[in-house]
Amino acid sequence: LSGHLRAGLYRRMGKTAQQMGSFELSHQYYEAAIKILGEPDTFETNAEMSRALNGLAYLLLQQGQLEEARKTCQESMVFARRAGDVAGLAALENVMGGIYYQQRAWSQAAHHTRRAMALREQMGYTWGVASTLSNLGILAVLEGEWHQAKSFFERSLVLRKEIGDIEGVALAHNNLGTLNREQGDLDDAEKHFLESLNVARLFNMGFHIANSTIGLAQVSWLK
Repeated sequence: LSGHLRAGLYRRMGKTAQQMGSFELSHQYYEAAIKILGEPDTFETNAEMSRALNGLAYLLLQQGQLEEARKTCQESMVFARRAGDVAGLAALENVMGGIYYQQRAWSQAAHHTRRAMALREQMGYTWGVASTLSNLGILAVLEGEWHQAKSFFERSLVLRKEIGDIEGVALAHNNLGTLNREQGDLDDAEKHFLESLNVARLFNMGFHIANSTIGLAQVSWLK
C-alpha cells in the first residue's frame, strides 16, 4: 500500500478506538498515521494529513486538552487548504468552534461556527448547514441574542424538515421550546415541546421523549 493509504488505515483505526472510548490507543493510531505521512507533497497526502490531524484535534478536545486541540486544528487547516478540501475545512472550523465553546469564548466560537456554515452552504451540504444553525442558535442564547437565536433555530427546523431529518426535527422543536420557555412565551413553548414529543414517540427516540416531556412539565409548572 502507498503511504497515504496506510496512513488512512491507521486514521480509521484511531477513529474506531476513539468511538469505543479507548483514547490512549486512538492517540497512538493517529500519531502513527501522521508519522507515515511525514512531509506531505501530493494532493492525497495533504488531504490525509489533514484528516489525521483533524481526528487527533477532536480527540484532544474530548480529553479537555483545549490548547493542544486548537494548535492541532490550526495545523490541520494548513494541509486542508493545500489539498483544497472544503469539506475538511468546514469540519475543522466546526471543531474550532467547539474548542472556543469549551473555553467559554462565545464570540470566537460563533465566528468559527459561521465559517463552517458558509463552507457547508458552498458545498450544498444541507444537513451540515442545519446542524451548524443549531450550534449558532445555542451560541446566540449564551450571548443573550434571543431574536437571533430564534431565527437560527427556525431556519434549522425548516432545513431538517426539507431533508427528512426526523431526529433533527425533534431537536429543533425542543430548542425552540426551551427558548420560548426562557422568554416567558409559554404557549409557543408548549407547542414546540408537543411537536418534539410527537415526533420522538413516533420513532421511539428515548432521549428526545425524555427532553420534551421534561420541557412540557416545566411549562405546566410555570403556568
